This record gives sequence, C-alpha cells and structure tokens, in this order.
Amino acid sequence: MSESEKEQAAVSRLFVESGEKERLLRILRLRLSDSGWNDSLDAHCRDTIRNKNLDHISLDNLLKEVEDHGKSKLQCRNISRNF
Repeated sequence: MSESEKEQAAVSRLFVESGEKERLLRILRLRLSDSGWNDSLDAHCRDTIRNKNLDHISLDNLLKEVEDHGKSKLQCRNISRNF
C-alpha cells in the first residue's frame, strides 16, 4: 500500500469514526427527499418496467437506466451544488 493510499484510508476511517459521514448522509437523504428526487426516481422505475414489460428487461438494464435518470435529475435539482 502506497503512502497516499495509507493516508486516504486513515482519513476515511476518521471520517466514519467521527460520525461526520453519517451526518452528511442524513443531510443528503433529507435534501433528496425534500426535493422530490426519491419520488421521481420511483415513478421512473415504475414507468420503465411498465413500458418495457417485466419479461423484456433485466435487472442490470433497469439499474443502468434508473442510474442515468437519477443522475440527470440530481444535476437539475441543485442538490449537488448546494451540498
């Protein structure tokens, strides 16, 4: 393990141990929920399954499409910029 990797691991460990990671994740979840992002992603999943028929879509394809949709909606909602 390189010195840089050791430092990164130590910082990550401290980030988790201090509770800061959990605090930031709570804030992110709240902002996503308040912005309607969760509901938008849920609706998109349902529409995708309905439109493509469950027999013609794999989990991997659904995840890829939902991931792309989620990322695009995240950028539109200023969540990442304000975070």
